[in-house]
Amino acid sequence: MITTYSHSALKTFRDCPRKFKFQYIEKPAIPKRVGAEAYLGNTVHRVLQVLYQRGNDGVVIPLEDALRLYHAEWAKVDKEQVDVSVEFMGVDDYIRNGAQMIQRHYERYRPFRPGVLLGAEMFLIFTLPGTPFKLRGIIDRLSKREDGSVEVCDYKTGKNLPRPTDPDFFYQMGLYQLAVMQNYPQYKDIEVAQYFLKMDERSEERRVGKECRSRGA
Repeated sequence: MITTYSHSALKTFRDCPRKFKFQYIEKPAIPKRVGAEAYLGNTVHRVLQVLYQRGNDGVVIPLEDALRLYHAEWAKVDKEQVDVSVEFMGVDDYIRNGAQMIQRHYERYRPFRPGVLLGAEMFLIFTLPGTPFKLRGIIDRLSKREDGSVEVCDYKTGKNLPRPTDPDFFYQMGLYQLAVMQNYPQYKDIEVAQYFLKMDERSEERRVGKECRSRGA
């Protein structure tokens, strides 16, 4: 019985209820393999977490060391156990793409201190308003700016670039906003932003109380 839901679980149910039941309820024993897209995302997230945590301490990790950490994460997995779903691509292509994402983000956002870091890879549990349902989410980065506003960040390593008006942006970042509001009610001025690392783009929505202002950067 599921007692706490996540954005990923809810998205799976919207896409295919049968897949949701198979993945979250029945949970049959299947051979353990790793998806290339998922592992790429995990490795890039790990490097960015370290960059911003050290940047918050006033330490800028050299790009070479960041890439070394990235490749060390890939070395932990057997390439033969990695499933590639894109035709004409191999595991090495994913590794190269991830390294390029890190380098572009590094060059644009160094020294990785957009404000005071409140947390990286934060696991938060919250209740959906008006219901008894609990949800969980992992926020990639939560930072407090000099003007007192907070930025809720989510990093994307996929190839799609949705707009803030797209349902997926609304569902995920809206839930993350609720998570921050319930866990840190002292913050009223909240901006939710997704960083699309492959395209070096940023999509955001500013929320002040009940007002919203949308824009892209």
